[in-house]
Amino acid sequence: MTPATLTFFLLGAALGGALAWYLARARAEGRVLAAEARADALERLGVFQQTLTDDFDGRQKAIEELVRPLSEQLAGYREQTAELERTRLGDLGQVKDHLTRLTDHTAQIAGALRSTHTRGRWGEITLRRTAELAGLSDHCDFSEQVGAEGGRLRPDMRVHLPGGREIVIDAKVPLDGYLKALEAADDAARGAALREHAVYLRRHVDALAGREYQSRLSGSHDFVVLFLPHDALLGAACEHDRELTEYALRKDVVFATPTTLFALLKAVANGWREALLAQNAEEIVGLAEVMQERLVTFADHFQRLGGSLGKAVDTFNKALGSFETRVLPTSRRIRELGASRAKPLPEIEAIDVQPREPRRPELSA
Repeated sequence: MTPATLTFFLLGAALGGALAWYLARARAEGRVLAAEARADALERLGVFQQTLTDDFDGRQKAIEELVRPLSEQLAGYREQTAELERTRLGDLGQVKDHLTRLTDHTAQIAGALRSTHTRGRWGEITLRRTAELAGLSDHCDFSEQVGAEGGRLRPDMRVHLPGGREIVIDAKVPLDGYLKALEAADDAARGAALREHAVYLRRHVDALAGREYQSRLSGSHDFVVLFLPHDALLGAACEHDRELTEYALRKDVVFATPTTLFALLKAVANGWREALLAQNAEEIVGLAEVMQERLVTFADHFQRLGGSLGKAVDTFNKALGSFETRVLPTSRRIRELGASRAKPLPEIEAIDVQPREPRRPELSA
């Protein structure tokens, strides 16, 4: 190898090494710059993340402050709802207890009403109470359980009317069918029981018509009142026997509930009052004449009393004048001379009021 070639070779190697070193250094500096850029980005990212975290905490606190009243109200509502639920459950328990007791009482009443004697007493008491509310008085305007024909006829009530007439009322109503309807488990059984109730009521109408109160009791009207102590008894029967009322009227039997019987007996009470006024009209006229005569005598005495009062006032005033002109001057003079330590005589005022003359109204032509 020639020297020139060797020189050229060495120069090329030196240039290649220098170029390699430069490239390696450039790469190293690039890596450092990249690392610094990444570190700066990471630092900025951390700052941004911290900013976001702080902002999120602040917003979260603000939201919590905003939501806290709602949370407290919701808690109060939950507590009130729980209290209402506890109260509702307690009230429901009380209602159940009341319903249980009511059912027991209803069963007791239904059992009692199955007794013929109890049903009769219920009707009689309701009948008497209705008559009393209408203004009638027992033993005066009506009689109860008064027998006739040796006790074979004994209506529950006989209402006395002016003129010696009477209204006969019967309150012995069959209730077996109606009580079965109240205890029925379904509509079919209830309907069958109510139809049976209507049949029982129709039979009772026949029994009342057969007793012939109208012809066998003196003064009785030509009809008998069949009293039902509750309006539902008649309504239930007529619902399943629409011709029941017409059938009873043809038999001279009139259905009456407490409402309709009250109206009938109220009219009877008014009739008694009008009859009493008619009976007492002559006596009232006589008392009015006696009262007029006594008023005339009283007016005469009253007029003379007024005249006597006027004379008394005139005499009083004359005595007062003598007292003032004769007695008072002498009394004052005695006191002026020191002969008396008694109190001075009082001053007396005259009476200037005279009794008013009675007015005599002019008689109209």
